[in-house]
Amino acid sequence: MSEYQFARTFAFSWFKMNKIEIKDASTANKIASMLGLERDGQGNGYAKKAIIEWHLKAITGSKSAPIETDDFYSSQSWRKARYQTLKNCNGKCVLCGSPPGKHSLHVDHIKPRSHRPDLALDPKNLQVLCRDCNLGKSNKDSIDWRLRNVAQDADGEYSDFNIAKMLEGMH
Repeated sequence: MSEYQFARTFAFSWFKMNKIEIKDASTANKIASMLGLERDGQGNGYAKKAIIEWHLKAITGSKSAPIETDDFYSSQSWRKARYQTLKNCNGKCVLCGSPPGKHSLHVDHIKPRSHRPDLALDPKNLQVLCRDCNLGKSNKDSIDWRLRNVAQDADGEYSDFNIAKMLEGMH
């Protein structure tokens, strides 16, 4: 997949998340225009480059990203925290072990945002759950499933040594 194709896919996900309708066959110029990136007189090559730059700004958390919104889950700060958490998750749900592809992976607030908005971007408060596990959890509990999985020994038992080792790695 080319850099442009990846950025285009990201843009389509952003449109869907923000309930913005766009046709799959849309040109780079149309996509760039909908992202507010198109300049009059610029060709398709410019549009592709602008979409790639928009994508890179979105995933790196640059404060100069062209799309601003009041929605927390569309903010650059959330995108950066989410990206870092997914990058460090070993590619699976910490509760059921489901790999990506079977279910989409969500970044969950261990202490729900609705109860602790001050921890919304704290990496120690973020864990990766598959869609089913996260939607089942909702904002009903504050279980840190990372602790449960890392603290178990080979026999599935919890040990003080494993818990101490795991907590040491979180600081």
